Amino acid sequence: MGNFAAIVFSLFFIFAMTVSGALAACFVPEKKYSDWLPYLNGLSGGIMIAASVWSLVLPALESAGEYVALKTGAGIAAGGLFILIVGLVFPENEDAAFNRLFLAMTAHNIPEGIAVGFALGSGMVMTGSALSGVSVAIGIGLQNFPEGAALVLPARKIYSRKKSFFKGVLSGAVEPVSGALGVIAVTFASRLLPYLMSFSAGAMIFVVFSELTAKREKDGIKLAAGAVLGFILMMTMDVLLG
Repeated sequence: MGNFAAIVFSLFFIFAMTVSGALAACFVPEKKYSDWLPYLNGLSGGIMIAASVWSLVLPALESAGEYVALKTGAGIAAGGLFILIVGLVFPENEDAAFNRLFLAMTAHNIPEGIAVGFALGSGMVMTGSALSGVSVAIGIGLQNFPEGAALVLPARKIYSRKKSFFKGVLSGAVEPVSGALGVIAVTFASRLLPYLMSFSAGAMIFVVFSELTAKREKDGIKLAAGAVLGFILMMTMDVLLG
């Protein structure tokens, strides 16, 4: 497989897996939605927390260089603050909660796409082959399937099946675009990745606690703020105490 083919396959795969998950979610019978809602919220929250830790925060810590905890913590706090501001901008209705979820999931997809592009570009620069980045694309792509479903299933409570599917596709469309930019700007991506990854992690953590675990919006904001601060505190202690 040549470099061009490897790049095309990788960028297509990460997007196709999100689309596949969104498409699968469209065929869940609507009458069963209320029964599955607690599980779906748990699925979405679990995916986002796991992705925050293993796909975003840990790589950010490894690539942040000096002042690791400060840089990563600032990115996480900025991500949570971003979602809070978005919550104040959007009208307070049922649709607003999904908009914040949609923005957080989309923001999470951007650094993942860049990570794939960076892996592909780094392989070409260092070894002359982009094949080393294909495995990264496969790993990220596989987790995109449940993410696509986790976004579309809650959307079906608000939107039509067609529009819900479109929301899932739109959220995943940023990955191949950011991946292509990562390949082109590989020398700059290494500097931006820690901030983008930690920012997206903070956004997802805030959404999980404000929208998926709290029953009321007011309580959700307080819970989410405490969760983001607690996450930063524990991460800082772990870095400093080794």
